[in-house]
Formats: sequence, C-alpha cells, structure tokens
Amino acid sequence: MELSWAMRVPPSRLAESAYNSPYSKSGAPCCAGDPYAELRGRALSTMGYDAQTMIKRGVLWAEDQDPVIPVVRRYELEIRRQVRYRDALIVTTRPDRMEPTRYFGTTSLFSLKQQAIVAETRGNVTFIDAGTGRPVDIRGVSDGWSRVYEGYVKTVEAAQAFRQKWDEKKAAARTSKI
Repeated sequence: MELSWAMRVPPSRLAESAYNSPYSKSGAPCCAGDPYAELRGRALSTMGYDAQTMIKRGVLWAEDQDPVIPVVRRYELEIRRQVRYRDALIVTTRPDRMEPTRYFGTTSLFSLKQQAIVAETRGNVTFIDAGTGRPVDIRGVSDGWSRVYEGYVKTVEAAQAFRQKWDEKKAAARTSKI
C-alpha cells in the first residue's frame, strides 16, 4: 500500500502542537500534513525566525507554579497591512536579545495570502520573583533556569546571524536595482 504524501512528511512542531489549539477541540477542520512547512523554510526562517518556536497553544490560566514568572514589561505594536477573511496567519517569534533578568524579542504575523508580515510587536519580558515581585537573575534561581538562560543566549545568537544574512541580502537587492 502506497502512503500518501501527507503521511510520509515528518510532522513539524507546529503540526504536532495542533492539539493545543482551542480550535482543534471546537470542530474546526484540520488538514493532513503540514501546509506551512515550505513557507516557514522559505520566508520566515530566512529572516531569522526559528521554525522550532512556531506552535499552536491554547491559553491556560496559572499553569506555571514556578517561583519565577515571566511578565511582559513593554511592547510596541506596528500594524502594517489589513488582513481580511479567507486569509491565514502564521505567528512566530524571533529572539533579539537576552539579559539575566530580561528577554527581548519580536513577534510577527505573516499573511499566507499576502506573503508578507502584516503586524509586528517588539518588546521584552522581565523575569520576576513570584514572592517579592522584583526582577530576578534567572541564572541563580536553579539549574533549570540557568539552562533556560544559556539556551536562550544560543537561540538569540543563531537568530541574529540569520537576521544579519537576511538584512545583507535585502540591502544587496536594493543597491543592485539602482
């Protein structure tokens, strides 16, 4: 028996996380395979966004009972284009900088129909000690948080390398047209 294409393609994190989406539980149609795989590889990953960060996730209240909590401290929203019915969006995050008490990142909404980023937020998250309400250096909280910090630092470095290549490619394309 020949397997269909959708059954032969290994699932991505986005496809594997579909069970977390509230829409998958409300009867919304789900497609076979991973319709976003090529788009992520071609468009978003080359701009420095990590395909491993793309997941669907339902919102759960107070699921994390850790002594350290990440709190959104500041963000800016830029709406670039209007999105209309019969479009789909991919939401993805690119890490920009990591400090012991803060994480800085950019989250973008990419329109499949327009093949462009339609909205973007830039901001930072501060790690707060749940007991004192003050920022905390996560490297000293526990081995787990120390590994989180080290992992984020490596992720930021990789994402920024991709972004630099993307920016250089865009700059070269602009100057070659002049």
